[in-house]
Amino acid sequence: VIAVRTTLAVLLKGYSGQIDKKALPLLDRALGRADQMLEMISELLQITNLRNKEVEDNLTDVDLKEIIDAIIEELESSIQEKHISYNIKFDMQPVTFLADREDFIKIYRNLISNAIKYSPYEKNIYISTEIGKFLKKGDSIRFTVRDEGPGISEEDQKKMFGLFQKLSAIPTGGESSSGLGLSIVKQLVELHEGEIWVKSKLGEGTSFIVALPVSSPEKA
Repeated sequence: VIAVRTTLAVLLKGYSGQIDKKALPLLDRALGRADQMLEMISELLQITNLRNKEVEDNLTDVDLKEIIDAIIEELESSIQEKHISYNIKFDMQPVTFLADREDFIKIYRNLISNAIKYSPYEKNIYISTEIGKFLKKGDSIRFTVRDEGPGISEEDQKKMFGLFQKLSAIPTGGESSSGLGLSIVKQLVELHEGEIWVKSKLGEGTSFIVALPVSSPEKA
């Protein structure tokens, strides 16, 4: 897949002037499909690796605000392309705690990119964090990403964290979806002894909520 993707990219970048104009859209679509396959392979490898993952092996001080700011910067082109406004609110100080930084980046990048993916043009995304007793086990951090998209049906909500689930909602900008991202997020959240859930009604947008304990997870 990597070889095919590389070949297509070279053709489109270096030889587009020598290719029949009718063939260019086909090559462009083929490149997009190759990117989708690579993304799916990467996510499948992540799922396999999660089975043997020990969270305590990679615990470090994590600055949640720094992570969110970095993800927003990374996704800025998609945000600007759809003319989306994002609103960030941190109701907690400090926002640094012990966790697996790479896991948190994956969790929040997926949720924020999904909000962008399913948001109509010129809408708002709301990102908030707060600390409280949202879990039975002591203080926890609640992280919410809310969009103004089409919402998710009750039927789709029941299956959305499973593997390869294709939901009825369609990305508003033609973006792709492997059906694996939310399953990975759920596994990562549970590895940190947290919980994830969704609140949504058709036509009223969607909120994804993650609650994670402030203390580090216990090793099984």
